[in-house]
Amino acid sequence: MNICELCGRELSENEQAGFCSPAHREAGVLVAARRSQLEAEHKVENGRIGLPGPFQAAEVFVPYFWEQMLGGRGFRTNDVAYIEIGPVERKVFPELGTAFAIWLGQTGPALEVEYALLETEDEFDEAVCLEMTGLASAACDDCGPKIVQ
Repeated sequence: MNICELCGRELSENEQAGFCSPAHREAGVLVAARRSQLEAEHKVENGRIGLPGPFQAAEVFVPYFWEQMLGGRGFRTNDVAYIEIGPVERKVFPELGTAFAIWLGQTGPALEVEYALLETEDEFDEAVCLEMTGLASAACDDCGPKIVQ
């Protein structure tokens, strides 16, 4: 079975392998191109950012998701952001493995970016619920965050 690498829709026999539409193909190409740009801009060595600054020593996908967060994607509070990882991002950034989402935050006097991968949808839901309500999701009957993709 062939599926679209961006949305996961099953492709018909007439559709070209990889993506279900030109717009989805273009989105996949743009993510791959952005990775190449980030690697050059941040002097990535051994998968880690070498330049001093907020992303120093982070993996190359961190500034990509930081840009996505600044663009309005994901669930965001004043201090942190949670973003679901899409299939194209997983393909372009294989170091993400099977993680479901990424958590991003900024700390310290130099506002260094911190991050963690959330491995499952349950872990993601729990973290967002806790961020929104201060309660674990099991204790929160009406927690249903709206995530912007």
